[in-house]
Amino acid sequence: MAEISRNIGLCVVEALASVDYDVREFVGPVASRKYSNIYAMLVAVMLTQNTSDANAFKALKQLEKITGLDPRRIIGVGEEVVAKAIRVAGMYRQRAKRIVAAVKQLLEMFGDKADRICELDYSDARQLLLSLPGVGLKTADVILLMYCRKPAFPVDTHIKRICGRLGLGSSYEHISRTFLSILDGDVEKLIDVHLKLITVGRRYCRPSKPKCDKCPLQVCCEYAKTKTASNSKSKTA
Repeated sequence: MAEISRNIGLCVVEALASVDYDVREFVGPVASRKYSNIYAMLVAVMLTQNTSDANAFKALKQLEKITGLDPRRIIGVGEEVVAKAIRVAGMYRQRAKRIVAAVKQLLEMFGDKADRICELDYSDARQLLLSLPGVGLKTADVILLMYCRKPAFPVDTHIKRICGRLGLGSSYEHISRTFLSILDGDVEKLIDVHLKLITVGRRYCRPSKPKCDKCPLQVCCEYAKTKTASNSKSKTA
């Protein structure tokens, strides 16, 4: 199984060479370059959960206007104000509650020195982030990879869907470990492949009516091969 997964992964990495993207369309890398504290990065990535990056950018802009993304100001204005600011991101009341709670817990733990999380080893830093309200595996790994510059491979819904169709399965940890191994933990390559896979998910490997015939990963993909064979049979029937 490990060898099969590695072969699929190697095929994917090679096929992704033809995929281009605009990094400005992704909250994670933009936030990691723009903000100099982990609180702002945490809020930015939490805003991407279960919504588009476009909506997350809008919500982030509004919240930044009100709070400057300062942790004490976020806590000070409270959930209602935060919820109103991030309404465009959807599930705004639940999201606001989690953001305020996560920021408060992190502030209580580290004060103004929360960036020390990046000094911990990957496993300890990840567990600490996962202990925060509303922070799951993807959110933690995006922060660790893009802000802390630690080897990690975040798996979002696009990547999970693609990997399921490729034959890599749907296990977050298995997918993550596969690409970490293939890319030898190279942070820049991990970011690049992560963003390229999301781009493929947005353009071609959609939840319904995927564009398999145009997808650059079709040469690696069991789903695409099966679909192509099925279409061929239908035409000759």
